Amino acid sequence: MLERGPVRSPLCLLLIAGCYDPIPAPERHERDDLPPALGACPTACTSCRADGTCVIECGAGDCQADLSCPADRPCEVSCVGTGACETTHVDCRAATTCLVMCLGDDACDSGVTCGGSRCTVICDGAAACEDAGVDCQALQCDITCIGALACAAGVCCSGGACGESCQSDSGGLCGCG
Repeated sequence: MLERGPVRSPLCLLLIAGCYDPIPAPERHERDDLPPALGACPTACTSCRADGTCVIECGAGDCQADLSCPADRPCEVSCVGTGACETTHVDCRAATTCLVMCLGDDACDSGVTCGGSRCTVICDGAAACEDAGVDCQALQCDITCIGALACAAGVCCSGGACGESCQSDSGGLCGCG
């Protein structure tokens, strides 16, 4: 004998669906779709997003002079590739929030300093952020050090140890020193 599962009729589904009130859509205000009044995209930025975030992009061997995120706006810095930002100190203290990605061997060797309400720094590669380390002065710090000697010069949060705010793997270091 062939066994069958429960039979569902369209009427049954209609009755079940009819038992629930639709979820009301949130109220929209005219200003919800407008970006913050941050003005033109600063020259320090490679580009700016619609929300005003300054985006700075540096490839392998690029951005060898110190760089600073503009004040009073979110900032994202990408140093991607071997030696990207190697001799560059990345200064993100004046930004409201900051994301710094140092991805590649010897990326961001001259260090990262950040502030604002939240700072996320990812040092991923052998000796990434090695020579000068990471100094997070933000209200909330999220630091990741992955790779042999990544962050070897230290990771400090507001002048002290970062504790759980710093994660390390594959030979990366999280000590403040």
